[in-house]
Amino acid sequence: MNGKKIKNKVKGVFHRLAITAIPEKGHSYILLSCLDSEKVIYIDLFNQLQSSPIDKVKFYISLILPLYSENMVLSPSLWNSWDEETQMAYTFYANLKDKDFIIYNKMNGMILRKAAKMPGFSYEERNKINLF
Repeated sequence: MNGKKIKNKVKGVFHRLAITAIPEKGHSYILLSCLDSEKVIYIDLFNQLQSSPIDKVKFYISLILPLYSENMVLSPSLWNSWDEETQMAYTFYANLKDKDFIIYNKMNGMILRKAAKMPGFSYEERNKINLF
């Protein structure tokens, strides 16, 4: 979230992070979990998520999850609240692979690094796909 990459790959092995978001009466609870042995990889991210303003967390998660999730379930009410263009955008991002994935991965990285370095960046104005 501070513009630095997470080094989640050691000797060719990716270290997984499980994210569960639970909507509850106008709030969302986000649970993050990883293996205890891999906590050192994600501890900075966990600390940043806990100490960042909520709009920054929402911006970050809405940008990252559609592109990087292997298995994502959306609530029907969220899906139905989106217009057709947003539904298509989500489907597009969720199904990227190979060269297209690499391009969008780099684009996301640039967006996050630029946002982290810009004082006064408005995280309230999220992208087209708003998971909150």
